[in-house]
Amino acid sequence: MNYTNKTAIGIVILIGIVPWLTGCNQNQLGQTKGAETNYRWQHNDSSLALLNNNKVVWQFNFDEKQSKPYFHPISLTNGAALTWERPPDHPWHYGLWFSWKFIDGVNYWEEDSNTGKAAGTTEWDNVKVQTHFDGSADITMDLTYHEPNKPTVLSEKRTVVISTPDDSGGYIMDWTSVFTCVSQKLELNRTPLPGEKDGQSWGGYAGLSLRIRKSVQDALFTGTKGPVTLKDGRFRGNDVAMEYSGIVNDKIFGVAMFDHPDNLNSPTPWYLIDTETMDFFTPAVICYAPHIMSKGETLTLKYRIIIHSGRFDSNELKEKYKLFVAD
Repeated sequence: MNYTNKTAIGIVILIGIVPWLTGCNQNQLGQTKGAETNYRWQHNDSSLALLNNNKVVWQFNFDEKQSKPYFHPISLTNGAALTWERPPDHPWHYGLWFSWKFIDGVNYWEEDSNTGKAAGTTEWDNVKVQTHFDGSADITMDLTYHEPNKPTVLSEKRTVVISTPDDSGGYIMDWTSVFTCVSQKLELNRTPLPGEKDGQSWGGYAGLSLRIRKSVQDALFTGTKGPVTLKDGRFRGNDVAMEYSGIVNDKIFGVAMFDHPDNLNSPTPWYLIDTETMDFFTPAVICYAPHIMSKGETLTLKYRIIIHSGRFDSNELKEKYKLFVAD
């Protein structure tokens, strides 16, 4: 099935080895015997979702009315949504999404409250989604970044590979973005940090980001060195992996992110927030300094995201990181 995408020049192609999973039993999907699973795909011209017993496990959104493509909700197969889409305090937070902050001084992150659009435009086309009988999927898309009515300055080829849900309802997302500088030269930048000129307490964010839902109990950030202590609800520091975990509806869940050693500034600087109003984290690749690119130069970023039941401790994060690097 073909759908016209945001820019009206690309095509979304949904290709299923077996298009629908409705009625598939747990053995067909590799689930534990007795597990209550009934998977199927649901899609329209703006989203693709994996459902379990009519509850969304994950959903990829590429609506032309939105400013960026994103994942929401992200859930365990038997749990409530873990992400928050467009919260009132930051309506440009899209659950799980990617956005640069400044490209050549133009803001691609925050959006105007009246128009709902950022000063910098993110567009996408050639979106291809391949679904599989086992509940896994592959997503590829081309993105461009530019000011309105001006030439592209940066392009991106994005690939997201999503695994089959496991016995506990968890799954893996492998996210790869390859950026290419199209203009003669460009600068990727962020809000300055405290201590820098015009620095702000919230400075440093840019890149792949996760906004967590409300009403999480016993929230905890954990890195490869153990639980992370936040000061005034914030933390910045380098690590190869980071996890946010907590309790929702009496179920313990975790979302772990892993930074590939080939990434810029690896081990990545993380920017974490845990306050009364916001739980958020990002491998903030340019947290400590801007990054300059010349025409034709590429920048590849690879991340693994594991959504799972229970909590990972530091040793588990280290082991999962080794597996990520080995893949």
